[in-house]
Parts: sequence; structure tokens; C-alpha cells
Amino acid sequence: MKWFGYHNLDFRDKLTIRKNMLLFIILITLFGSFHIIADHYNKIFACYILKPLTTFSIISFALYLTGFELNHYAFLIFLGLAFSLLGDVFLMLKSDKFMQGLISFLIAHIFYIMAFLNASQISINLYAVIPIVLIGFGYLAVLLPKTGNLKIPVLIYALILQAMVITANMFYQTANTTGSLMVLIGAIWFMLSDSILAFARFVKSFKLAQISVLSTYYIAQTCIVLSLQ
Repeated sequence: MKWFGYHNLDFRDKLTIRKNMLLFIILITLFGSFHIIADHYNKIFACYILKPLTTFSIISFALYLTGFELNHYAFLIFLGLAFSLLGDVFLMLKSDKFMQGLISFLIAHIFYIMAFLNASQISINLYAVIPIVLIGFGYLAVLLPKTGNLKIPVLIYALILQAMVITANMFYQTANTTGSLMVLIGAIWFMLSDSILAFARFVKSFKLAQISVLSTYYIAQTCIVLSLQ
């Protein structure tokens, strides 16, 4: 925990903090599940409330884990979450704001990259990087021909997304902590979520696409936030 003097707290105080963490996770899960259900049944008004509410609850969880005292790493994560919330709002609107959403999440990933680099040393693990790059470029070979006039923005976003996963792995390889592991898990879930979203939008939609996008997205953000503990 980043709480000041956490290791000096007595058992009851530590238990209270852990219980509060569990409550946040339950709350995020409930809001996220309700949003997924509302989206599935096309309940637009409920989605307008539940989607930002879920992300806001994740941001609140981040603030709780830091004790509302943001160091450089936590501040960058908070900025990433804030731009993610902005991206959520753009992507849920009835009018097509995909480009605005794309830019918002691209900025969010840049802040995440800055956070991971700030918390790690430069160390490239080719056994991890090569598969990420090969999978990414293989996916782009399928995706880009379908993106029309969004080819360049989608390519830039995909490269930044890969960089986010690579720096998350760098963080884990150099820190080797539970927090850095949560970052790597979160980054992989984020890449999966965005890949499903792009495939469903540009290549071929499928029945469980939106459920898959939202569930993996909420898991990704929560995992990244758990690195703050």
C-alpha cells in the first residue's frame, strides 16, 4: 500500500483497508456488470449513467489506494484514467465520435507509458517483445485494409498500444513486484479489449463483441489501478 505508515498500522486498521479495497472491487464489478447488461439490451439512458459511473468508481479506487497523495507514478496513472473517462463518453454517444474517443484513449496510453517508464529501467526482453510485435503486425495486416480513411489514426493508435504493453512488460521485468505484475496483466487485457473493438467495428461484428470489449476493458483498468497498492 502507498498509505503513509501502512506497515506500522495494527491488524484492525490493515483489515479495514483490505475490506474497503474489496468493497471498491465489488462496486466496480456491479456498475460494470449493470452497464454491460444495459448495453446488451440497448438501454441508452442507463448506459449514459453506468459507463462513466464505472470508470469514475475505478478512478475513486485509485485515489483511495494512494491515500489521496499522488506521487509522480500515481499522477500519471490518474491522468490516464481521466482521459479514459473522456474516451468512454465519446464512444458511448449516439453520434459517431470514434475519432475523438480514439484520440482520448491514445493520450491515456501515452500517460500510462510515461508512468511505466518512470517506474522501471530500460530493459528490452526480446522473448516478450517479439511475440507482441508479431501478433500486433499480423493483426494490423488484417485490420488496416478495412479501416478506410482512418488507416493512419488506427495505425498510430495500434503502435502506441503495443508500446504500452511493451513498457508494462519492461516495468514487470525490472521491478518484479505484485504491482508491476498487475500492470502487465492490465495492459494485456487492454490490448485484447481494443483489438476486439477494432475487429468488430472494421472487420466483422459478432454477437458478444460489445460484452467482450467492456468486460476486458474494466478488468484492464482495475488491474492497472491495483498497481497503486
